Amino acid sequence: MVTKRTLAGFDALAVTASASFAAAYSAVMVSGLAGVPAENIVTALHDRAPQVALIVLLCAALARLLLLERSERRPATLLLWLGVLLMASGLVASSYVRFEGRILLTEGQQFSGADEEYAEGSVVRAKRAAVPRFAMAAREVAPRLSKSGLIAERIVLHASYQHAGGQRREVEIGSLLPTFLDGMFLRARRFGYAPLFRITGNAGEVLEESFFSLAVFPPGAEDSIRLMHTPHTYYVQYYPQGTGPAADAAAGVPAAGDPVFRLRVARNLALLYNGTMRLREKVLIESTSVSFEQVRKWAELSVVRDHGIVLFSAGAFLSATAMLVRRVRRKGVADAVQGRQEGAGP
Repeated sequence: MVTKRTLAGFDALAVTASASFAAAYSAVMVSGLAGVPAENIVTALHDRAPQVALIVLLCAALARLLLLERSERRPATLLLWLGVLLMASGLVASSYVRFEGRILLTEGQQFSGADEEYAEGSVVRAKRAAVPRFAMAAREVAPRLSKSGLIAERIVLHASYQHAGGQRREVEIGSLLPTFLDGMFLRARRFGYAPLFRITGNAGEVLEESFFSLAVFPPGAEDSIRLMHTPHTYYVQYYPQGTGPAADAAAGVPAAGDPVFRLRVARNLALLYNGTMRLREKVLIESTSVSFEQVRKWAELSVVRDHGIVLFSAGAFLSATAMLVRRVRRKGVADAVQGRQEGAGP
């Protein structure tokens, strides 16, 4: 015979397992912030204490659900523990099949889905996770900025997308909500500017020319360019609408509305140049000239494929619904008792 004491024991077991998972996961993530590589975090999360705690929680929830079927069949209670069972199942599934990575795409750039095309250090793979195979070409990065121009309120990437073996189609990937494509969740995380940086020699020959994705948003943020064949380091700031103040315009800096770069060039400890320049304006640096020929925008996308999310989301919905039903029922009972007491009078 199932007693309340037995049920309470399984409740305590489930709570203990949940607390163990949360504690172990938190400890792993904190240690990861201290410098543990991502692949070590995944190993610890999937092979050690959190994995065991999840399996215990799954068994406890299943046992609690079976015991409830024999003792009390209240729909809200059944839904609650069925939700816990689904959430635990989803977490266990995620620990085996979850893939997460980030890619950086500049307007006009192609992504073919190769492993090395993901941002360095961004890929997190569970034991049995496979790398998603898809191709994407960035058409346009369209950020919506605040009035101050310092905050990206929304980022939308317009791109051409093709899953392995599928048809190519146009998609929009935003920053507010993830876009679901072929079992993956894609979301725009941040954006920046990618100027076409050109180095020319004395005779006008192009020595180096490439787009560099720089973290120069918001205006005033600084990033650097360092090339293998030159000892120079180029520190760049970019102002899409110009620097603005009239004093700068009087001093020869482009007025508001005209894109302007602030450039510092250093070789070791020597500062070779520190000034502003317009698009396609050449600046002589020792025996070479440098210029910014055009500017495109780039966006960083997060790619997550995790089949356990479906189970976890369904379980969370069921549990939330069950708790709401129980709360409404208890309130109804309390109101009925209060009504009877008031009706009985003194």
